[in-house]
Amino acid sequence: MPAHVFLHFLHKARWSVWGEHREDIWLQRLPKKLNESILVATQGQSDPDLLFGWGVHIIDGANHSFLGLLLAVLILITFVVSVVVYGIAHTQEQAFGVGSYLIALVTCLMGAIYFNLTDQ
Repeated sequence: MPAHVFLHFLHKARWSVWGEHREDIWLQRLPKKLNESILVATQGQSDPDLLFGWGVHIIDGANHSFLGLLLAVLILITFVVSVVVYGIAHTQEQAFGVGSYLIALVTCLMGAIYFNLTDQ
């Protein structure tokens, strides 16, 4: 199941009322608790270590494609600012000095955003 579909069903769908979802193919495949806990169901067994069950393992993290696109846009903006400064000041040193400073700022900003997203 694609991650965006799973998260949509996790946040929007209710098990008893399908609501706007006419097709419940994905909802039927999600695990549901039936009658009792797996621990209660195995109390009478001779081997208590023999527990069978399954669930959903969710791997959550930063959206790398969005962060890459954001980085590309920010670098393009720094290039445009450098060209504008070059057009105003008519010196390459000032223009690309400003551009270098902006690239360093973007790098620190993207690092902070990435580490903030991966720490949660």
